[in-house]
Amino acid sequence: METSENWKAPSEDERSHGMRTNENGLSILTHPVDSYFWVGLGSEPDETGIPVPDEAGSLSPLRRYRGQNLVLSLPSGTDIFDIDWISIWSKGLGRSLAHVNVPAMTLNVPPALETLGIQSQVRVQHLPAS
Repeated sequence: METSENWKAPSEDERSHGMRTNENGLSILTHPVDSYFWVGLGSEPDETGIPVPDEAGSLSPLRRYRGQNLVLSLPSGTDIFDIDWISIWSKGLGRSLAHVNVPAMTLNVPPALETLGIQSQVRVQHLPAS
């Protein structure tokens, strides 16, 4: 995940949960209990958003991440033009731990493969920890 001027500066809550994003990717260094990738409408994330499966397609609470780049797929029937933000949402805290606003109508995003009738192929390569 590349840094962008759209990313909000880390809040005190984000710092306390050990979250970072930079040129090395996403890092969640502490266990984000009851936290999920979350998308929705409006100027700020809220409980009306919808969960997004993680990189493995799971809707389970997020695991720890360290300097990883992720590819997430929006839920079926939702595309990038249907959302205003992407968040790491804590159901337990009822708040966003980190989020990025999606710039309206300025993205050149190809359609999801399933909307074209193409089944995606996923290959996961596990690299040794350094």
